[in-house]
Amino acid sequence: MLREPGEEERNAFDRKLFRWQWLTQQNRTFTGGFSRQDMELVAGEQARITMELTPLRRGVIRLDDLRVLLPDPFGLFQRCRRVKAPAATLMVLPRRYALPTIVLPGGAAFKISGESNTNSIGTSGEFVGLRDYRPGDPLRQIHWKSWARTGRPIVKEVEDNHYPRYGLIVDTLSDQWTDQQFEEAISVAASFAASLDTNESLLDLMFIKNEAHIVTAGRGVERAEKLLEVLAGVSPERHGNFDRLAQLVLRHRDDFTSCLVIFNGWNDERSRFLDLLGRNGILCVPLIIGIGSPPPGIPGHWLESGQIARDLQRLPTHP
Repeated sequence: MLREPGEEERNAFDRKLFRWQWLTQQNRTFTGGFSRQDMELVAGEQARITMELTPLRRGVIRLDDLRVLLPDPFGLFQRCRRVKAPAATLMVLPRRYALPTIVLPGGAAFKISGESNTNSIGTSGEFVGLRDYRPGDPLRQIHWKSWARTGRPIVKEVEDNHYPRYGLIVDTLSDQWTDQQFEEAISVAASFAASLDTNESLLDLMFIKNEAHIVTAGRGVERAEKLLEVLAGVSPERHGNFDRLAQLVLRHRDDFTSCLVIFNGWNDERSRFLDLLGRNGILCVPLIIGIGSPPPGIPGHWLESGQIARDLQRLPTHP
C-alpha cells in the first residue's frame, strides 16, 4: 500500500486526514485547465477560448469532461454545466535524462549471405561474386544472364551489413511505500530507448504489466517514440515475481546481442533473475536503482535514488 512520505511521524488523526489529501493529490493528473478570461456570449453565439494545463505525471490524460461556469446576474453564485465536446487524449512521455555516449556490448558485423544470423538484422551490401543456387536462396538474388549462359541456376553473393539487436528489460515490481525508485527506473529506460540509434539496431522492450510484454522498435520495424509511449503507460506491479519475465527473455535469448537490465531495487529474487539470464548465455548490463551507497558485491552499475542524473553521467562509455 502506498503511504505518504513522513506519514509515520503523524498522529493517528492526522494520518487519516492528511492521507486523504495526499491521495487526492496523487490522483490528479494535471493542474490548470481553466480559461484565462471571462466571456460574455449571447444565445447561439460561438467563441474560441484557450486553456492551459500542466501535466503532473507521465501517462495518458483523458480530456473528456469540459464544463462551463455560469454566474448568476448578481455574481454571487456559479452554476457548473457540462458541455458536449469530442473526447481527446494527451500522451505525457516519461522524463528523460541526459546520457553520455555509451556503447553496449555487440556492434555491426559483416556476414556472407545465406548464413543465419538471428541476433542481427541486415541489408544488402557489396557484391562479392557468383555461385550455384542453394535451396532457400531468395529469387531476387538469381543472376539470370549466368543461368541462361550455363543452363543451371546461378545466384549473386553479396556481403550483408548486419546490425545488433538489444534487449531493454525493465523491472516493474514495486512493494515500496512510494514509487520513487520505480518512476526513476521508467525514466532511465526511457532515456536509453530515446538515445539508442534505432536506425542501426533493433531494441526489444520487455516488462511485466499483468502479463509479460515485448515491444520492438528499430530499423524497419517501429519508431523509437513507440517505446516511450508504451513506457508512459506502464504501472508498478504490486504482486508477482520474475518468472514470467524470465520466460519471455529466455524465449528470445538467441535474438539478443546483449541486454540492458534496469532494476527497481535489489534483493535475492532480483539477483537470482540476473544469474538465470547469465547462466543461459545472455550478456547483461545491469543498472540497479537503490537508496544510498551500493551494498557490497553489487553487480553492474549502481544508480542512487535521487541522484540518477549524476550517476548516469558516471557510467563507462565502453562495455
